[in-house]
Amino acid sequence: MKILAIERFTDQKYLIDSDMYLEENHMYIEQLYRAGKIKLCWSQSNNAGNVLIIDAVSIQEAKEILKSSPLVKSKIITYNVITIKNYEFDNSYSVEKNNFVLVYASAQARELESYELQNILKVARSRNSRMQITGMLLYQNGSFLQVLEGDRENVEELFYKIEKDSRHTKVVKVSTFYTAKRVFYDWSMGYADVTQKELEFIQGLNNFFEDDNTFINLKEEHVQNILSAFKDGKWRQHIS
Repeated sequence: MKILAIERFTDQKYLIDSDMYLEENHMYIEQLYRAGKIKLCWSQSNNAGNVLIIDAVSIQEAKEILKSSPLVKSKIITYNVITIKNYEFDNSYSVEKNNFVLVYASAQARELESYELQNILKVARSRNSRMQITGMLLYQNGSFLQVLEGDRENVEELFYKIEKDSRHTKVVKVSTFYTAKRVFYDWSMGYADVTQKELEFIQGLNNFFEDDNTFINLKEEHVQNILSAFKDGKWRQHIS
């Protein structure tokens, strides 16, 4: 068992002569280190004492070892003692392993026919499948809201190409964030041509489109509400 022991003076008055006391303690610390009782030792930069890592069967054993200190016996220093263990890194929490989500909005450069929108969707689904990107595309009154998710490098590479597409303009990156899991794991690209009335049922958007706002005017909090609405419940049935 590894024990962390932090020295401290029992009274602030001892700090005045801390160099003298710590020098006195040095031989004792070195003896414990050579005996294998102390594995690591650091000195606090403010001369307030040492920080030790002790190998012991229990906290009680560690306390017994420390009681033999001359400064402990004379009640000049004492120790705060706690058990510690190695930190176990979980790769599932690593940013590189998590799902990168990018949300952007744009406006059509010209009015698009229904078949053109379907062609855009067909190409997007094929390309996204190859790049292991999932997400959804919403179209409302001449504006787009698209969610792209997957490996960050792939998502940003795709977004760079999308920005150059002449079929839309006013491309605005609304939000980027990480999630532990994919939001739209089963959609290479879900699509919905939604009406203002349908969007008004989403929390926070009840009056948003009344003043001729489009997806381009969305704030990050609006996006989170839309994602929540479309990833669960009846809204999933609305996506083609």
